[in-house]
Amino acid sequence: MFNIFRGFGAGFYKEVLHVRRDPATLFFSLVIPLMQMVVRSFR
Repeated sequence: MFNIFRGFGAGFYKEVLHVRRDPATLFFSLVIPLMQMVVRSFR
């Protein structure tokens, strides 16, 4: 049977290491989209 989430754990681990090395990644991946949602809610 084909497991669709087979590589998910490895990819998730890689991204966690990337964010730990570069905190700006966390800022751009979380804070910027939240700011966009706030700005769009006032339109």
